[in-house]
Amino acid sequence: APQNKTYLTNISILLNYSVSYEDFVWYNIDLTGDNTTITSSTEFNTTEDTHTLYLYANNRIS
Repeated sequence: APQNKTYLTNISILLNYSVSYEDFVWYNIDLTGDNTTITSSTEFNTTEDTHTLYLYANNRIS
């Protein structure tokens, strides 16, 4: 289940997820800029501020 986390410094944040039958998985931070397509868990950095991460998964089976 998603967790609401607060990080007090600019650190590398692990985005770990699990899905079945995915065709595409992508994320966007603060709904700005381009989506970032990923194929497995990944790490990323952000600026020091409040941010919201949106994670999407699409499958064509259902």
